[in-house]
Amino acid sequence: MLNMAIMSIIDEDDDHSPVGDIRREARKAKEKAKAEDPTKVPTKITSKTYLVIDDEKPMRTLIKNALQNYGIRTILEASSAEEAITNLKHQQVDLIFIDEEMPGMSGAEFVFRARRGALPINKTIPIIMVTSHLEQEHIKLSRNAGVDEFLAKPVSAAALYKRVYNSIMAQRPFVEDADGYRGPERRWLKAEAEAKAMAGKPHVKVFDYNEPKTAPAGTLKGEPKITK
Repeated sequence: MLNMAIMSIIDEDDDHSPVGDIRREARKAKEKAKAEDPTKVPTKITSKTYLVIDDEKPMRTLIKNALQNYGIRTILEASSAEEAITNLKHQQVDLIFIDEEMPGMSGAEFVFRARRGALPINKTIPIIMVTSHLEQEHIKLSRNAGVDEFLAKPVSAAALYKRVYNSIMAQRPFVEDADGYRGPERRWLKAEAEAKAMAGKPHVKVFDYNEPKTAPAGTLKGEPKITK
């Protein structure tokens, strides 16, 4: 098994396709995250600005309190996706928690628009979906929209921190493929991407997490109807 793992890394390093680049970046991020002291919350996490979007005040308070317990102090709130979009025109955030099911724009619709640069935020921003719906249909919808992590209700502090840690310390490369997917690199996309790359049709574009914020907002042409 060890030899197979070593051979896999060697093959990955020799792969100069877009998929190979993605795999190398993801591996480096994971190695860096493992090197962090798990008993101490990294400054990279506590120094960030967080936004909690949920139509229920008790849930926003629960998440806010959990974040504060880990030494995080800059936490913003919004009671709807629409309110968040308005506030984001004037406030910069580094990570977003969003409820899946809310009146008006749903969490999946918000993520879909964010990943396509139609909201006033960096489209690569980590987004954690908070949900009580763990059915395959809901998971697939949110994954296709481009979420980074899922946080299941009822929310526990340990689970919340794990999602935050994964999103910031081991953030996956942001990809954009020819079939319309925009979001963090997914394991289930690798085989398809590799097949297309081998066929001489590389279709994955990797974005720099430090790219400037995307400011324009508006209706996306051809935006699919996302039903709740």
